[in-house]
Amino acid sequence: MKKFLAVLTASILTVSSATAVFAADNATDYTEALTYVTENKIMVGDDKGEFNGDAEITLEQVLQVLYTLCEKPNLGKDTAKFENIDGTWFEAAVDWAQEAGIIENGTVFNTGSLVTGNDAKAVFEKYKEYLHIKLDTEKLTAIGDKALTRNDFATVIFNYSKETKQIEMNAKDYIAANSDKWFLTGKTEYTVQAMTVSKDYSFTNFLEGTDYTATDNGESVVLKGISGEMWMTKMSKVIATYTKEDGSPLTADDFVKDTFINIKAIPSANTNFAMFVPTEYKLTVETAWGDILYTNRLAVPHFYGDYLVCRAGEDGTPDLSDVWVVNGLSFNTTYNVPQN
Repeated sequence: MKKFLAVLTASILTVSSATAVFAADNATDYTEALTYVTENKIMVGDDKGEFNGDAEITLEQVLQVLYTLCEKPNLGKDTAKFENIDGTWFEAAVDWAQEAGIIENGTVFNTGSLVTGNDAKAVFEKYKEYLHIKLDTEKLTAIGDKALTRNDFATVIFNYSKETKQIEMNAKDYIAANSDKWFLTGKTEYTVQAMTVSKDYSFTNFLEGTDYTATDNGESVVLKGISGEMWMTKMSKVIATYTKEDGSPLTADDFVKDTFINIKAIPSANTNFAMFVPTEYKLTVETAWGDILYTNRLAVPHFYGDYLVCRAGEDGTPDLSDVWVVNGLSFNTTYNVPQN
């Protein structure tokens, strides 16, 4: 077991350029699953190219695989961390699982603990709850109190991939095929946080998978939304669409460098159009400001799906020159939802 862990120095994604495709150790039933997890760089073998499929899997290995499937999100939550995993290859995965509520909070992580079928089912039930997805865990129920092998877990992941497979397409094509699905909406009154910076500040919006770098140029503003997600926009836009927390006008002088302040969105009616995108669609959205956004990333929960949002044009139709993504869990709080 220690030898297997040693080669996972950074994550289970770390593989050689020539990815091995492992045959099942003792049953041809596993071959298709092992091919999938190795070709897609989800699981790897040891330093001799052996998968050791009959070996029992540990909790940190299970969490690392789920973390990999979720595209290694940073939830940005300020939660207590386990004290005994600093610098380990699985530290980020365990921290994420704790922040996402997949495992319980604690001070000491039980490194090397073996996972039974029932243990894995409990983890997957929390994982399903976190992502708001359907997932069949019947095979784990059948394993019960027996230790879960790497072969078994590879099969679970393979079946999971089939259940959660998404249709990938460009947002422009999706919009063209669903132009009748736009509905009028507008912003509600809600509070977010904002700050300017004293030096370059790089971060990732974990909801959309977009990287930003804010600079001390008098124009860049970092915003933190209701789910802890962060994005960057221009000072002029923030001042026009938000107020101070007490409702009074917001000015550039109100911002504090490197410190978040609370600001409140100005409510508006029928200023935007929105279109619902079910979770089975992963759309690529090219924004007017040059960013690439994605709907329904498996990295984060979306409820039943995300939304494409744009401004309402002067002619009363959607202004498609500027389309962006709003997470499905955030939309109900930040935009008016039709009652019908």
